[in-house]
Amino acid sequence: MSPAEPVVPVLSIAIFALNILISLAIPTALFLVFQRKYKCKAVPFFVGAATFIVFAMILEPVVHLIAGLNDPNSPIVQNIWLYAVYGGIAAGLFEETGRFIAMKFLLRKYYNNDHNALMYGAGHGGAEAVLLLGAGALNNIIYSVILNMGMESTLLDSAPTEALKQQVQMIFDQLKATSPLVFLISPIERIFAVSLHIALSVLVWIAVTRKGKTWLYPLALFLHAFADASMAIANSLSGSLVVTELYISVICVLVCFLAYRMWKANGCPAGNSTADNNTVIINDQGEQQ
Repeated sequence: MSPAEPVVPVLSIAIFALNILISLAIPTALFLVFQRKYKCKAVPFFVGAATFIVFAMILEPVVHLIAGLNDPNSPIVQNIWLYAVYGGIAAGLFEETGRFIAMKFLLRKYYNNDHNALMYGAGHGGAEAVLLLGAGALNNIIYSVILNMGMESTLLDSAPTEALKQQVQMIFDQLKATSPLVFLISPIERIFAVSLHIALSVLVWIAVTRKGKTWLYPLALFLHAFADASMAIANSLSGSLVVTELYISVICVLVCFLAYRMWKANGCPAGNSTADNNTVIINDQGEQQ
C-alpha cells in the first residue's frame, strides 16, 4: 500500500525553510557589506531593528486595537479603501516617526558617517524581514506538519474562540490550495521592502542631519503610507499576487531613485571614505555645527 499523499507538498515545506534562511541572510549580508565597505558602526543597525520592534510591533498594534481592527465587522475592516488608507497612514506615521526619533536622539554620535543611514535601514528592514518572512515561514512549517499528520480537526477543536478557529482554518485552506512556487514570491517582496526601508532611512537621515531639510521627514511618511495603502488596494483590485508585487517593485524603485538623488544633492559621500563627508549637523539650539 503506497503512502498517502501529503496534504501540504514537501516542496512547500522546503520553500518555507528556505524563506527562513533568506530572512536571516538579508540583514546579515547587508550588515557585513555596510560594515566592511563603508566602515559603518553596528549600533545604527541594532537601533534600527529595535525601533521597528517598538514602533511597528508594539505601539502600532495598540492603536489598531483602539481603532477596533480586531473586530471583523468594524467599518474600517469592511471597507478595503478605508482599511488600506488607515493601514498605510498608521504604518508611515509610526515607523517614520520612530525612525526620526531614533536618528535624532540615539544616533547623534554617528552623524560623521552618512552611510550609517544605510546601516540603520538594514536593521529596520531586516527586523521586519525576520519577524514577517521568517516567523511567518516557521508558522507555516508548523501548520503544514500538523496537516500532514492528520491533526487538523484536533487543533481546530482546541481553539479557545470561534474567531481564532476561523483564522486557523483560513491558514489551513491557504496551505492546501496554494502552489508551492507561489511561496517563492515572499522573499522577493522582502528584498524590495528592505530596499524601501533603506531608501526611507536615507530621506529621514538627511532630514535630521541637514539644515533646512526637515521636510523630508513628512515626505518619507507620505511615501511609506502611499506604498502600503496602494499595495493593499492594488491587491484587492487585481486579485493577482504577481501584479501586486510588480506594482510595489515599481514604487520601491522610484523611492530608491529619489533617495539616491537626495543623497547626491546633499553632499553624502559616494565612496567608503568619510573624510569628505559634508554633514551639516544641527545642534539642540537649531544652529549649524
